[in-house]
Amino acid sequence: MPPTDSRITFDELADMPLFLHVAPESVDGLLQRCSFMELREHDVLLRQGDANHNLYVVLSGELAIRLASQESDPIALLGRGETIGEMSLIDQKGVSAYVIATTDCRLLVFNDESIWALVRFSHAAACNLLSIITTRLRHTNFVLSERMRLDHNFHQYGSVDALTGLHNRYWLDNTLPRLIKRHERGDNPLSLIMTDIDLFKDFNTHYGHLCGDHVIHAVARVLTEHLRPSEMAARYGGDEFIIILPGVALEHARIAAERLRKTVAETVVHIPGGGSVPTPTISIGIAQYRQGDSADDFIAAADTAMYRAKGQGRDTVST
Repeated sequence: MPPTDSRITFDELADMPLFLHVAPESVDGLLQRCSFMELREHDVLLRQGDANHNLYVVLSGELAIRLASQESDPIALLGRGETIGEMSLIDQKGVSAYVIATTDCRLLVFNDESIWALVRFSHAAACNLLSIITTRLRHTNFVLSERMRLDHNFHQYGSVDALTGLHNRYWLDNTLPRLIKRHERGDNPLSLIMTDIDLFKDFNTHYGHLCGDHVIHAVARVLTEHLRPSEMAARYGGDEFIIILPGVALEHARIAAERLRKTVAETVVHIPGGGSVPTPTISIGIAQYRQGDSADDFIAAADTAMYRAKGQGRDTVST
């Protein structure tokens, strides 16, 4: 959709990465020259190979970054405050990925003249832009290296759970300590979700173990389909699952957990013969890594939170 006219105050932008520690008086004039863009769900903002002369700041909504095609799995999801187009704007080369709205969005648009003026007038904004680009490059490198490592583990150790298609306990025991070490060398948060199926024994008792397997598989499928590429799920054992969320703080992990909980509660489980069973629910515990904790400590913290959720009546999330 074409740009639209509107107004925005610096106070609405002050907490966004590009404007942190920026003096309002250095950007007030530039903001008056910016435009706004509205996107509908599935609208394409940027196409791979296209020329780009704008930097976009997400004011609301969410956009996906996709590499191979418009239909490929996203390598990142960008929400409020995040920027789009800075790389192609600076190097004046074609856009390297597809950027597609996953929800209705509203964007603040800086043209190339305005963004260079912002960099010249505000040292803080220039530092922020450099930090944004560095973070974006590190994230891309992490996703690519993690996928390569996981592929290696799969072929070398057989690290996939046969029933669910998720990673298995062996993979988790080898991967989580390495992720913790990597986290301790940086300053990004690391969160972990532990969940199991409420009253799972009732499914086995009343409907049989084959039915129980179908319930486990259905819940695992929800986890697979509703996680970001950088987030990793494993079957911990029985009906228990663990999800590792690199770079995600506790409050954002809770949002992801609530989304999973709600989706599972809306899932219909079909069994052989065309029948169905009661909709399963899950209880979820969340923990954020604390410096010095071992992998076992980290898991234990999430496990404790999960049992706290069960004590609160099940089908809920606890920290």
